[in-house]
Amino acid sequence: MNSNADYAHRLNDDSTFDSICLHCFHTVTTANSEPELVFGEAQHTCPPDSTLHTKSIAKLLRQLTSPMIESAGGTLSANAEEG
Repeated sequence: MNSNADYAHRLNDDSTFDSICLHCFHTVTTANSEPELVFGEAQHTCPPDSTLHTKSIAKLLRQLTSPMIESAGGTLSANAEEG
């Protein structure tokens, strides 16, 4: 079951709202008011390959940010987004 924490809501130029899944990054529904988004969110199921894409994005972000974090004296866990 999905929760409201699984979605980001965006107000569009035409005053409609989009709901974006934070797991697969698909726009799952568009509605005229923000409360109406829950109906589309309740029906959403991420595509089977979505976790593969999410892990690939996380790995790329780690590769891109690792040199910046290390130069700032911090560390970045290689397994932070895998799992």
